Amino acid sequence: MEATRQMRTCECCERLTSMASLVCEWCYSSADTPPTWLNNRMYKIKVWGIAAATAVAVATAVGLGANLFPGLVGVRLVEDGAVRAAVYSAYFGLQLGELLSFVLAFVLVLVWMWRSAKNLEAFPRQSGDLSAGWAIGGWFIPIGNLFLPYRILSQIVREELLRRWAGIVGLWGACWVLSIVGSVAAAFLGFGQGTLQPAQFDPMSAHVEYFESRATYGYASALLVGVGGICLTILILASSRAQAKRVAARAERLAKVAVPG
Repeated sequence: MEATRQMRTCECCERLTSMASLVCEWCYSSADTPPTWLNNRMYKIKVWGIAAATAVAVATAVGLGANLFPGLVGVRLVEDGAVRAAVYSAYFGLQLGELLSFVLAFVLVLVWMWRSAKNLEAFPRQSGDLSAGWAIGGWFIPIGNLFLPYRILSQIVREELLRRWAGIVGLWGACWVLSIVGSVAAAFLGFGQGTLQPAQFDPMSAHVEYFESRATYGYASALLVGVGGICLTILILASSRAQAKRVAARAERLAKVAVPG
């Protein structure tokens, strides 16, 4: 009980820290540091975070289906001429679904990341060196898109979730880089290419070869899609929840300031 009385809740990171210390032992904010500056605009983030996380989860599920289909389903079922056309239709449908869900998730993640990065400008201990504009532009710069999205996400997570989540950010960053490098290498080396939907009169071996050529690449891609998607979903939800608390605390402080003394 005595130890509990000597602890206080930090307004910035909301963790218990010693009252005897002038700064929080977790985020190093002083006791009188407000959660946000009142003269900086903050953007609502909770709804966008839920939307982005949901889209990423859906894109991850569809991506797993599209990448695992050739090896787990395609090679076996395509040998049956009676269902061969249905197998191709299902595979191409999954590929189209993967593309559309990825585009939707990408757009929502861009919006979420920009709003989150803009909110950092209102945080007293914000120490990142990348402006909010990089949350969008960083994805479209050749070579730079290998590390700029990771740096922006790391900057957002570092401010909200501190070092506890650094490993998950690093794991997502590794999956992101490997997926890009792997896609380029696969295209250059011809992995997973094959002949686009062999004609119906081609020998059965051609159909099997078509799916076998995609099986190994599909397994590797599914691993990156699954791990990266799960990590990004967790980070978006956790960071959005933390930022939403600051937005709410800011609204309360503004309301108190607006009330005449």
